Parts: sequence; structure tokens; C-alpha cells
Amino acid sequence: MHTRRGFLGLAGVIAVASPALAARGDWITLGTRRVNLFKDRDLIYVGLKKGLFTGLKLQIGGRGVFMERLRVRFVNDDSAELPVRNFIRAGSETREILLPSLVRAIRFVELEYRRIPTGGEATVTVLGRQA
Repeated sequence: MHTRRGFLGLAGVIAVASPALAARGDWITLGTRRVNLFKDRDLIYVGLKKGLFTGLKLQIGGRGVFMERLRVRFVNDDSAELPVRNFIRAGSETREILLPSLVRAIRFVELEYRRIPTGGEATVTVLGRQA
């Protein structure tokens, strides 16, 4: 009798979770920042309301940016340094950058990029893959 209840309970959980699994893995915009290439870092605040994430991706507009690394601060005050070390052309995006652990709630993302002596501006959009 217990095994039948367990099976029926599991079937109910799968039926309820099916719509959530279909939407799983969608990319959402966590924030956009117009960065001044005379500086070398900027912050994008995210917060718990955006949800839980498994990875990040950057989209670049305006001018290209040499992104050194991302520093991610999580809601539980853990942090991670994610190396990028890549020039990202305007109109393109990075590969998926996986977050440590399974799923994480992000407080903010610090963008660290190389300064350009001539300056200029670029638009950096941080996307997160929902868990």
C-alpha cells in the first residue's frame, strides 16, 4: 500500500512540475549597463526577485569590450570569480558561463573589463539561464 501511495505521489509531483520543466533553461535579462570604457568596472544589481540561475551570458552593443572577468555575489554572501578573458565584438555574445554549484540566487554581477585609452561606450547586457 505504501509503495502505491509513493508512486501516486510521485506521479502527482511530475504532473505539477511538467510546465515548470518546459520553461526551464530560458534566458532572461538580469540587467543592462552602458559602460564607459575609460573606467574598468561596473556593477549590475540583480536581487532575489529575478529567481535562481545556473549560468550567465553577456551581450555587447555599441563598441567591443575586452571582458576580463565577472565577479558574482550571491544572495547568501558567497561569491565567485568567473574568468572570461575574451574580446567580445559589438553585436555578439559570450558562451554560457556556468555558475558554481547547481542553482544560485544572484545579488549582483561586477563586470571587470580592460580600459581603452580612447574611451567610448558600450552596452553590456547580462543574461541569466533560469534554473
